[in-house]
Amino acid sequence: MSVFRIVYRQLEADRRPPEDVEAVEFVQMEPWIVFLDPAGTCLTVRTEHVEHIERVPLMLPVPQPETSLPSDLPLG
Repeated sequence: MSVFRIVYRQLEADRRPPEDVEAVEFVQMEPWIVFLDPAGTCLTVRTEHVEHIERVPLMLPVPQPETSLPSDLPLG
């Protein structure tokens, strides 16, 4: 799966913020852009409303070292 950011055209009557979509791919089938995931269509938007689409790089989580206490604490 990938994350795609849809940047919408900023029209006078319609001010939509960018939207992130998780999908495998997208296809353009005029007048629609169809986003697909393994189950099928996950989002459909009109081509005329979209300024551009960009793939958002996925940041892999950095593993944190495990900190553990010693099993036997020294007796004072």
